[in-house]
Amino acid sequence: MLSKIQQFFDYLLGKRSELKDLDLKDAVMAKVILKIHRTRTHKEVVFVPLHHVVQLHKLERENSMAATQARVDTLIEHKEALLSDPIFTRERLMEFLPSVSGFKVVQQAPDC
Repeated sequence: MLSKIQQFFDYLLGKRSELKDLDLKDAVMAKVILKIHRTRTHKEVVFVPLHHVVQLHKLERENSMAATQARVDTLIEHKEALLSDPIFTRERLMEFLPSVSGFKVVQQAPDC
């Protein structure tokens, strides 16, 4: 339990440089995410092909782009190891990018 609390505080400390960049679109995105969490009927782990994922927001902040580039560099460095398994699980991702918390997806309609 203490390690989870420590991880949370480390996460917050890592985000402090982003606080000055927050604006209205961040508040709107937070509101949408909170609504999803409040109204969901269940939660399950699913595998989603990357070409089915729609981007929620643009990466346009310097610190976000720098962090993304660092992640890309890490993934390129370990490309062969990553491509050895066709399914990219959260556990596998944590081996290479422990700071990435994974993705949450929302089904837009029952037939999607």
